[in-house]
Amino acid sequence: MSRVLLTRLALVLLSIGMTTACKQSPAVSTVRAELERQIPGAKFEREFHIRLGRLSMGLAKKLARFGLDEGDPELDMLRAIKRVDVGIYRVVSLPPIDELDLPPGLVRQLGASGWDLLMREQSEGERVWVFLRSGEKGSLSSVYVIVLDEVELTLVAVEGRLDELIARAIADDPDGFISSLGP
Repeated sequence: MSRVLLTRLALVLLSIGMTTACKQSPAVSTVRAELERQIPGAKFEREFHIRLGRLSMGLAKKLARFGLDEGDPELDMLRAIKRVDVGIYRVVSLPPIDELDLPPGLVRQLGASGWDLLMREQSEGERVWVFLRSGEKGSLSSVYVIVLDEVELTLVAVEGRLDELIARAIADDPDGFISSLGP
């Protein structure tokens, strides 16, 4: 291949990446930094982080095919996931947890990017927020979970065909799903 052709191909791939990047979930490191910025006195130290993008997930799917048979529900569920980003941070400093709520500025920032706050759980010593984002035709394309307690901040972002993933999980164990909803 000529150098000019390689350069043009690289520019095309870069432009595709730039146009699709805005549709991705914010990196867990970005949300952690926003929480530190918007919650006075909050400081978190990274303990664990893994980001599986399209290439990493593609490799994981190929490796899974060696251990799973075609048609296995686990393989189908794995195929529905495009990206995963998980960060676990140790709480270095934090205002009293029972007085905390997710900063309105962060909720507005996520809302401006198409995220909807689905759930806000406030129990003693722990806070949980779950955001969803719809894809084309109203499909569920992304979920973002923020869990904060006095010891740890956990951030999880998952992208893919999540409505298909949930439907498959329910189809594989309908009784388990129904019982998980409570009495």
